[in-house]
Amino acid sequence: MHRFTASLVGCFFLGVAWAPLAADEGSLREWTISGPRGSTKVKAQAVAVRQGVLSLKDADGKLHTSPLADMSADDRKEALIRVIGSGVVVVNVKSVLDEPVGVGSGFVFRSDGMILTNYHVVRGAGSIEIETRDGKSPLKAELLAVDRPNDVAILKVEKLPEGTHVLELSVKELPKQGAAVWTIGHPERLKNTVSWGDVNAVRRTQDLPGELSEILSAAADTQWIQTDAVLAGGSSGGPLLNAQGQAMGMNTFIAGPQLGFALHLSHARSAFEQARIAKALPLPLAPGEGESALSWLSRDVAPVLQAFRSDMQGLEQEAPTLAREQVLVRARECNRKHRDALLAIARKDAAGWPGLQALYYTCELSGDGSEEAGRALAEACKMLTEHHLKSSDLMLIMAKFVGRTEPCCQELAQQVLSASPMRDAQAHAAFALAMGKLQWIGAEGGLDLAATKAARDDLQSLIKRLDTDFADVAFGEHTAKQYAARLSAALAALRIGQPAAEISGVDTDGKTFKLSEYKGKVVLLDFFADWCPYCSKMYPAERKLVEDLKDRKFALLGVNSDNQKVLTQLVERKAVTWRTWADGEQGPITTGWRIDSFPNLFLVDHNGIVRRHYQGVPAEEELSQAVDQLLKEADVAK
Repeated sequence: MHRFTASLVGCFFLGVAWAPLAADEGSLREWTISGPRGSTKVKAQAVAVRQGVLSLKDADGKLHTSPLADMSADDRKEALIRVIGSGVVVVNVKSVLDEPVGVGSGFVFRSDGMILTNYHVVRGAGSIEIETRDGKSPLKAELLAVDRPNDVAILKVEKLPEGTHVLELSVKELPKQGAAVWTIGHPERLKNTVSWGDVNAVRRTQDLPGELSEILSAAADTQWIQTDAVLAGGSSGGPLLNAQGQAMGMNTFIAGPQLGFALHLSHARSAFEQARIAKALPLPLAPGEGESALSWLSRDVAPVLQAFRSDMQGLEQEAPTLAREQVLVRARECNRKHRDALLAIARKDAAGWPGLQALYYTCELSGDGSEEAGRALAEACKMLTEHHLKSSDLMLIMAKFVGRTEPCCQELAQQVLSASPMRDAQAHAAFALAMGKLQWIGAEGGLDLAATKAARDDLQSLIKRLDTDFADVAFGEHTAKQYAARLSAALAALRIGQPAAEISGVDTDGKTFKLSEYKGKVVLLDFFADWCPYCSKMYPAERKLVEDLKDRKFALLGVNSDNQKVLTQLVERKAVTWRTWADGEQGPITTGWRIDSFPNLFLVDHNGIVRRHYQGVPAEEELSQAVDQLLKEADVAK
C-alpha cells in the first residue's frame, strides 16, 4: 500500500484552515448539540466540519461546536450534507469546438482552489468549467496535473466562492471492511445526489476479477475501496467519505448496481506533487500511452472537420434545387478543399498526434473516385507507412479500409499485416485485405483470369489466417474466426473465375435445353422478371445486342421469374427475342443460383467460366467492352 509521508500529508492540508463566516439567515435551523452542561438547542447555520467536529454560527455571530459523534443520526447527516456538499462540484467538459462532451464530479481539497477529479472525466477536454452548489456562474478551471494510470486529475479555479468547504482527506489508513461510508455527487446530471452505504471490501488491482483488472491501467498494488453506496455515470470524481466527512476515496468506476469502486486517495500523491509546481497544461492533452490518437480532436484538425461538416450541411440543404451531377461536383470539391487542409497539417508533422489524425481523416475524404482523391490517398498511405506502422491506431484505420480496392490501401494493409507489432491491428489488416480482394473479384475481376485466380488464392490464405492465427481477436461483438466463416461462404458464392453451374430447364415452347449446350460461345445470362422496371427498360438494348452479334460466337440467354402467361406474351410481342428458361416465381434455377434481386446478369466465356457479374443494370459501354474481349478470346480459341 502506498502511504504519504508526514510532510506530504501536511502538503495536502496546506491552507485549509476554516475562517468563520457570517450566518446566513436562510440557513439557520435548530440543532441539538452537546456541551459541558449537557445537550442544548441552538438555532444556527452549519458552517464547517473539521476532525469530526461540527462548527455552527448563530444569528449573533456566536460560534458553537459539537462532536459529530454526539449528535443525533438525522442531525449528523444533515450537517454533513450541508457543509460537505458545498465543496463537491460539477465538472463540465467541452470539446475544442466548444461542444459539451461530458460531465462528472469533483471536490475541493485546498483553499487555493485545487480540485480532485478523475482523469477520465476530463480526458480530451478543450475547456473545463466548474459549477459549485451556490448556483452562480460556472468557473473556468485549469488542468494542473494528471496521473493517467491511477485515473487522477487535479484542477484549479482562480477563486472559490465564499463559504466553499475544503474537504479533509483521510489518506494514512485504509478504511475497515464494513465501515459506514457516504458519497455526494452528480450522477446522470442529478446534482447534489447523496447516497449512504458500507465499505464492502478493499481490493488491490491484482485481486480484482480479470475482466476488471484488464481494463484498468493502475498498478497491481493500487487500492480500491469497494462500496454499495449508489454510484452512476456522473459520479466519477466525487468523494467517498467516512462518517466524519473526510474523503477517503475518489469514485472511479462501477461494475454493477451497488458495486462501485473508489480509488484510495493515497494514490493521488503523484498528481499532487505535479500540481504543486506545475503550470496549467495546454488543452486538449495529447493522448497518452494506451489511448487512441483518434479519441478526441486536436486543435489543428478540429476546425477543418467543423468547416467540412458545415459545408456538407449547406450542400444537403441546397441539393433539392440542384441537378445530381452538380451535387456530385460540389461534394467532390468540398472533399478536395478540406482534404488539402488536412494533408497540409500532416506534412508539417506526420509523426505527431495531429498528423496521425489528419492522415486518418484524409483517408476518409479520399473515396470519391477522383484522380485528386487517389493522389491524396496514396500520399496519406505513404506517410502512415513511414511513421505509424507501430501505432495501435492502425487497427481503427484498417477498419476504415475494409472493402477498399485502391492499390495504396491494399499495400498499407499488407505492411500492417507484415510489420505491425499489434496483433489486433494485424487481424484487422488481414480482414481489410480479404474484403478488398473479395470486392475486387466481384467488381473488377474476371476479365484477367490469372489475376482473378491469384486474388482468390490470396483471399483463401487470408481467410485461413483469420480462422487460425487471429481466431480470438474481437471485431465488435464477433471474432475473427466468425468473420473467416462468413468470408469463406462469400468466396464460395462468388462465381467469378469459376465454372458456371449447369442450368437445365424448359423454354417457352416447352423444350428442354442446358447452359452447357452453349459451350464455345460467350453467353450473357440474364435473370429477370417483367414486373421489375429496370429489367423491362433493358429489353431494347438486349434486343439490339442479340441482333448486332447474331453472326458471332455469342448468345443471350434468359432466366425468367414471371408466370408462364407473362413470359409467353413477352415472346409473342417480341419484347424478348432471346431464348429463355421459364423458371417461374421462385423457380429452381433462380433459387439454385441464389438470386435475390433483379436484374442479375452473368457473363460466361466460351469455356463456361463466369467472367463478370452485374447486379443491377450494367453500364452499356463497360458491358460492350467486356463482351468484345471475350469474343476475341473465343475467336482465337482452337
